[in-house]
Amino acid sequence: MRNEPVYRRRRAVALTALIVVVALLVWAIGAIIGALRPGTKPRTSASPSAAATSAAATGAPQNCSADGLVVALATKGDSFALGGKVPFAVSITSTADADCLIDVSDTSRVLTIRSGSDQVWSSADCGSADPKELLMSKGSKEAHTVTWKIERSVAGCKDGQPALRAGTYRAQVSVSGAKSDEVSFILK
Repeated sequence: MRNEPVYRRRRAVALTALIVVVALLVWAIGAIIGALRPGTKPRTSASPSAAATSAAATGAPQNCSADGLVVALATKGDSFALGGKVPFAVSITSTADADCLIDVSDTSRVLTIRSGSDQVWSSADCGSADPKELLMSKGSKEAHTVTWKIERSVAGCKDGQPALRAGTYRAQVSVSGAKSDEVSFILK
């Protein structure tokens, strides 16, 4: 015959030990994954020389400068219907000698639409400000599409903006201070 209280205590101790081991394994795996994943904290520095010194000491890539990037913008057509959408193809190519970082979030990779001197729309007005950093090497290219819903925007994304009219519009994209050539198109 077994002694039931002793048997239950042994099972409780074994179960507790198993839970502790599983918790330690989960913690260790999380720590390893966290150490291997690049950080997403924003980079700040007191001065450019301090940043250059710390980057040189650690070997960490710097943010890409405008003169190390080629930014291009294109549309599939030169005429679009009011009430529709305009897809813009954005490409960013690094010409920098060293690896560098670019932020391609909506508020850092800014597509701006103008009509005359009037800024009609900007991806920075309603886009996500969460950083999306990419490591670029010399010759590497990042391409994606930004779709404009053919509507006006203002900072803070307020509704009730005036409707757009038919006419000629211009688009330009900028990333890290580098700007694309303007692309003209007509809304009908």
